[in-house]
Amino acid sequence: MVHPPQDEVPSVEAKSVAVVFRHDEDLRITYDVLRWMMIGLPALLFVVTFSYALRTGSFEGSISAYYGGPVRDVFVGVVIATAACMVAYRGWFALEDFALNAAGFFAVFVGLVPAGLGTIMSDLRERDEALAALATSEALTGELPAALENAAPAFTAEQYGWSLRIALTAVALLCAWWVRNDFKQSRHTLDLLDRGGASRGTAVCLAAVALCFSVLTYWQLWLTGPADRISLPGITVGPLHLDVHAIAASLMIAALLVVVASHGWPEQAARADPGRSVQPADHRLRHVYRTIFGLMLIGALGLAGLGVVFFPERMVLTVEWYEIFLFCWFWALETRRVSRGRHAVEEAAE
Repeated sequence: MVHPPQDEVPSVEAKSVAVVFRHDEDLRITYDVLRWMMIGLPALLFVVTFSYALRTGSFEGSISAYYGGPVRDVFVGVVIATAACMVAYRGWFALEDFALNAAGFFAVFVGLVPAGLGTIMSDLRERDEALAALATSEALTGELPAALENAAPAFTAEQYGWSLRIALTAVALLCAWWVRNDFKQSRHTLDLLDRGGASRGTAVCLAAVALCFSVLTYWQLWLTGPADRISLPGITVGPLHLDVHAIAASLMIAALLVVVASHGWPEQAARADPGRSVQPADHRLRHVYRTIFGLMLIGALGLAGLGVVFFPERMVLTVEWYEIFLFCWFWALETRRVSRGRHAVEEAAE
């Protein structure tokens, strides 16, 4: 047997195969990390908020209420990072991918627009006015402690309003660029919209709702008063009032429901995306996914009804974590299914 010399250079074909193999491996690792991050990040938020509640002896009324407390940075960071993961991840079905992108879009507003923004801005204006009055008071001139004279606020209501305008406008421009780039590089979404059926109708509804939400948000952001008066009040229908933050959170959960439904009823999703087959594993899990979908939709309404009667102060917080846990359960099951399917293919190839 003749052994090749030690300094023999691999052929171009061998290099190409190695590069392709490494590229596939990198993609697999990237997708695995994205999937587990979408479970790990909410778990991080739960651990931090639960630990903080044990330390202080009380829970907030909702997850969003932590925006105004010491765990604000964790809340905003987790929500924005989760939004990025949902947008970056490429769903198996075109409908799933579209819904994940929509959920990521709404999640950005959940993270950047605080609940009760009108109250926050009102408090900032009152603080600014009080400090200005003290600074110009002739009766107190020369008597104010140096600490009070130098107690300039970290930011004013006007500065906060402008920061929201700049940040949310940058989000809109980034989303516009991403949509243009997505349509330019892939027909994934166009094929979904071309093939009709329930999947197209669902995607069109999501797109229409996202457009209406954007018009409402940016109208109230730029055209309803000066920067220090921004409150993003959202909509009021009879006794029901939802500010922009609450609307974004509700629409994010609705988009996640579509993600679960695409795997609970995979045949319908596959009809709009013939390039993606209904895998055998879907037959074993679809009933579980349909159960999770029902719990997220009907179960949440029942839990909210019980909350109004028995624990009204914690009803919103309970429903929010209920929905998050159910989606994480679905996502963990689907992640394991994808991993097992990949390992089976690799073993068959060997």
